[in-house]
Amino acid sequence: MDSQLDSDEGNEVRSPFQGTETGAQSVTEREFVVIYSARSLAWYRHGEAHILRGFPHGSGVTVDITLSTQYQDREDASPVPRRLVAEVRCKARTIEQATTIAFSSISALSTMIALTTNAAIDRPVLFIAYDATPGIDRRRFLQYSQEGDSGSPKSGRFINQELLSEILHSPERSSHITRVSRAAQQYEYALANWTDATHV
Repeated sequence: MDSQLDSDEGNEVRSPFQGTETGAQSVTEREFVVIYSARSLAWYRHGEAHILRGFPHGSGVTVDITLSTQYQDREDASPVPRRLVAEVRCKARTIEQATTIAFSSISALSTMIALTTNAAIDRPVLFIAYDATPGIDRRRFLQYSQEGDSGSPKSGRFINQELLSEILHSPERSSHITRVSRAAQQYEYALANWTDATHV
């Protein structure tokens, strides 16, 4: 029997769903795929994918994340890197909870990517989320429209996967994890708001 998708469409969102489940809910966890994207000056090379398995989310929960860069094809020139795309696979009780878990994980990851590359990354925007649990007949599906990217190519930096992996594991070995995380977040904010001849 073919699976059916219960689709909820909306406009572009700038934050994850607020709150959690209400009322009587099943405690059975399902498998979800959640895709966020963000305008970014930190890029993976065309056709390159970076897979992070068992990325820690908190409270012993881990997620699998696949990172790549969305390129825009042009007839008269090389493809232009536009958005950082993150596909998150996780377990959750509801699709809303899954989007929250994914957003939290991607936000933490984008902070470290910005630090590693010294390149600005915008706030992640939810694109698609769906129930990927095997063996079910009906599944929730969310899709949000996103603004198109256009204009001339901007100056950015390619992501070094080995360096990023090293940076991601460094805080685990530090006794100053809170201070390191706070400093990385402040630097990410500075990159996002920096312009020529201004002070942040």
